[in-house]
Amino acid sequence: MKDKYILSYKKIFFGNSDSEIHLEEHESEVVDLEQTIKILECLDINKVLTLDKIRNSFMYQDIFEISLDKVKDLGYFIEIEVKDDHLSIDEANNKLKDLVLLLGLDISKRNSDGYANMLYSKLKRE
Repeated sequence: MKDKYILSYKKIFFGNSDSEIHLEEHESEVVDLEQTIKILECLDINKVLTLDKIRNSFMYQDIFEISLDKVKDLGYFIEIEVKDDHLSIDEANNKLKDLVLLLGLDISKRNSDGYANMLYSKLKRE
């Protein structure tokens, strides 16, 4: 499988409770990595880390994207996203909770930090 480079913007909204947590996400595949790096450097955006991830994604019930990730230097993760833009944040979070229960996953292990923050924290400790 050919490597794929993605430029990603993610912003997490925490709200007043776990049920209000949601993520704004915008991604675009990078065709020319070297030129993209030069553009970012010209904008005074400096590289802090490289995130290497192997992902296998599956759609479930035409609503959920379930991704199994292996992240270099961090380990294995499961990511579940609601892919129905017609649902409110509350509806999407309720459907997500129902699926987590159905799959027997422990919602208390939910990680809102994101891989980049986790890797950055790990690199700072080392």
